[in-house]
Amino acid sequence: MKRHILSLLTLAASTCLTGLLAASSLAQTNPKFAQQLLTQVFNSRCNRATEVSYRSNRLTTQQTNGTTVHVNAILRKIVTPGSPLRDSDPENGCRADARETSQQELVIQSPTETRLITLTPYDCSYLTNHLQSFSPNGQYLVADLQSVYAGGDAGNHITIFNLGDNISATTPEVCTEVEFASFYGFATPTEAIVRCEGYLASSQTYEAVNVRTGNVRRLAGTPSVMNYGLPAGEPAVTKIQTFQ
Repeated sequence: MKRHILSLLTLAASTCLTGLLAASSLAQTNPKFAQQLLTQVFNSRCNRATEVSYRSNRLTTQQTNGTTVHVNAILRKIVTPGSPLRDSDPENGCRADARETSQQELVIQSPTETRLITLTPYDCSYLTNHLQSFSPNGQYLVADLQSVYAGGDAGNHITIFNLGDNISATTPEVCTEVEFASFYGFATPTEAIVRCEGYLASSQTYEAVNVRTGNVRRLAGTPSVMNYGLPAGEPAVTKIQTFQ
């Protein structure tokens, strides 16, 4: 087992205020399942500090003896003993003095080795990566990235993992004029398509991100896309600790 340290500040601190893969035209998996799972866990412990060990969904390449990838994270909800938030009503939404992601790691499993890539923690919100699609050649992996802040505000972004020799993870600035970004599919071997939506989802626009360079361009219409990879496991909570 090999461990690498990857310094990835997934979101700016100022926001605290291998061979060709077979393609699939099926819709990518739904990241809402992960949020529902975590909401249920935290709301059942509404007025206590809670630490949750979380494993994202798993995605594998469609090659024989392919590579399987997932993300582990430790999420913390902090409610201090004297906080008025201890009177939160789970029916109306749990409050917290702080929500943070204290640990993150990318796990890359091949038939010959397992690589553990340590990602930078984030003390402003919960972060959950939901893996959506490899690039056609398997070098890149795109995930929907969801953030939930202490006051309940949420954000949707995307993460691009480069799984090559020089492993990297980036969160490109996409959909800057609206609140939510979600991965839509690959239009070309190097362009990932992102769907941009506002709170009311009254309109949708699309942007293309070059996974090699990070360059972003807006599209005039809805592109044809493909997704690559096979589901290999659903998101799961692996450990829960509650503190008084």
